Amino acid sequence: MNGEQLFFMRVNFMQSTLLHPRMRERFREYESYHLDVINQRLHYLGVPMIMLGIFGLLVLLPIGVKANGALALWFFSSVYYVWTARRLGVLFSALVFLVYLMALRLSLSISILFFLTGWIIQ
Repeated sequence: MNGEQLFFMRVNFMQSTLLHPRMRERFREYESYHLDVINQRLHYLGVPMIMLGIFGLLVLLPIGVKANGALALWFFSSVYYVWTARRLGVLFSALVFLVYLMALRLSLSISILFFLTGWIIQ
């Protein structure tokens, strides 16, 4: 079994067991643009780097006394994904919260570097 077959096997399992029908359709559409194995592997690296860079930048945006833009993004995206894909949404929320915790330690320049490098890679 090659990498492409393994990738699609994982995607099909995820779509059939974890996703709401609306989210399944979105994944099918996204999948149609990413059929190349090299493209898929680069996305595994680039997309998390972009996320970390965005969260690192949004940490610097204060909202009230104890919140920031990254925490707000985590909260609202978690609500959305839990609402549209319950089990996957809970997993997404937990993983993105870890990204948030990592972003708290980043400087402005490192956040920008992650963001730009992630876009170049993916």
